[in-house]
Amino acid sequence: VEMASKAKKGGKKEEVVKEEKVEYFGPKITGEELVFGVCHIFATFNNTFIHVTDLSGRETYARITGGMKVKADREESSPYAGRGEILICSQTFYSYACRR
Repeated sequence: VEMASKAKKGGKKEEVVKEEKVEYFGPKITGEELVFGVCHIFATFNNTFIHVTDLSGRETYARITGGMKVKADREESSPYAGRGEILICSQTFYSYACRR
């Protein structure tokens, strides 16, 4: 929502409210309906990528890599970093699912 003001001839300003349209590509969620997601895990020798999307794969709920969890480059692909990534992704997805 944006607020814009236009000047009138009398010196008074008229406020105009502009609303932004939010486009949602995922499934329509109403009430107590369950929200499902697909967790894509890509593990290499150097890093681990976790990407949570809706069932169609068009909308991203959470995305995190090993470098976002730990600061040392040598620990990006460690089990500790993977565990931390899963916790952050699950918390993010849970907060998104509960918001609906």
